[in-house]
Amino acid sequence: MFALISLRHLREILSPMEGVTPNGKLLPRLLIAGALTGTIDVLLVIIINYKIPAAVLFKFIASGFFGPSAFGRGADMVFYGLLFHYTIALCWATFFLLLYPKLISVIKVKSILVFATGFAIWIVMNLIVIPLSDAPPQHFKVLGVIEDLVALIVAYGVPFTLIADRFYHPQRKSTQQKMLLPT
Repeated sequence: MFALISLRHLREILSPMEGVTPNGKLLPRLLIAGALTGTIDVLLVIIINYKIPAAVLFKFIASGFFGPSAFGRGADMVFYGLLFHYTIALCWATFFLLLYPKLISVIKVKSILVFATGFAIWIVMNLIVIPLSDAPPQHFKVLGVIEDLVALIVAYGVPFTLIADRFYHPQRKSTQQKMLLPT
C-alpha cells in the first residue's frame, strides 16, 4: 500500500515547478555534490573520531554490507567502505537536488532547509539504514548525536542548498548572501 502511494505521488513530486528552470546539466551537478559532500563528511567523521583509525571507520561502513567480518579483513574493506560512503552521498545528492524546488517552496527559508537536511539524513541513516544493516549496533550518546548532526548539516545541508540553489536559480549573483533570507 505504501509503495503504491509513494509511486503514485512520485511523478507529482518530481515534476518541474512552474518558473523553475535548471541551469545546465543535472549529472555534473549530482557528481560534484556527491563528491563534495562525501569528502566533507569523511573529513568531519575522521576529525570527530580522531581516536579511531580512519581504516576502522571505513570498515564500519563496509560492515553494513559485509557484517562483522569486515573488521577482520584488510584494505579491501577500507576501499568498500569508501565506495559505499560515496555511493550513499551520491544518493543523497540525487534525492536532494531533485526535490530541492519542492522543499524550498514548502520551507521557504534556506537556513532552515540546511538544518532540516542534516536532521533528515541523521534520522534516516541512524534510525533506519544502520539498524537494518549488518553493522554492529552503536551506543546512544547525546554528545555523539550532536556532533553527528552538526557534521551532517555542514557536510550535506550547506553544500546541497548552495549547489541546488545555484542550479535552479542561476540568475542570483550571491547565493551565500541570501542563505538567511526567505526566497
